[in-house]
Order: sequence, then structure tokens, then C-alpha cells
Amino acid sequence: MRFAMLLGVIGLLTSGCAHAHAHSPKPPVSITIGWAWVGGHWVGDHWIRGHWAHPQHGKSFRHYRAGPPPVRTHPHARWIPGHWSGNGHHRHWIPGHWKR
Repeated sequence: MRFAMLLGVIGLLTSGCAHAHAHSPKPPVSITIGWAWVGGHWVGDHWIRGHWAHPQHGKSFRHYRAGPPPVRTHPHARWIPGHWSGNGHHRHWIPGHWKR
């Protein structure tokens, strides 16, 4: 049953104006449900390092090997991105985390 529904949704997404514009370039389609890794890339002359991205929660600059951020701890929690804190030799990195 679910497989038939999935095929129906795929059919609806692929039908429509596909025949009317057969020679136009087709843009890539990506659907993100959770955290997705975005590799590092250049934007103009600035290097944007790799990061985890989420459609609702934004970016997390955790390392790729550390995996995506943990699951939401509470329904009203919000994602606090990682940031530097302190001054001088007390300066340290606070990783991203969920906060109520």
C-alpha cells in the first residue's frame, strides 16, 4: 500500500509540464527531511567550510565525522549554533546544542 502511494506521489511530481518543455534543462530536486552534510565550497573568493544543514534549524558546524547534531531533547527546545566564548587565553569553542 505504501509503495503504491509512493509511486503515485512520484508520478504526480514527474508529470505536468514535462512534455510541454521537453528541451528545457531540468533543475536538480533534493528533499531534506533531517540534517544533511554540505561540503566545503568557494563563494567568490571566500571559502565556506563544510557544515550540517537543516531546513528548520539552520547550520551546525560540527565535524563530518562527529555526525549530525543530536535529536531534539524537548519539543520547545531550539538549536543554538556553536560559537567562541571568552577572551584571551580563556577563549574556547562551545559546540552547538539544544536549549529549552
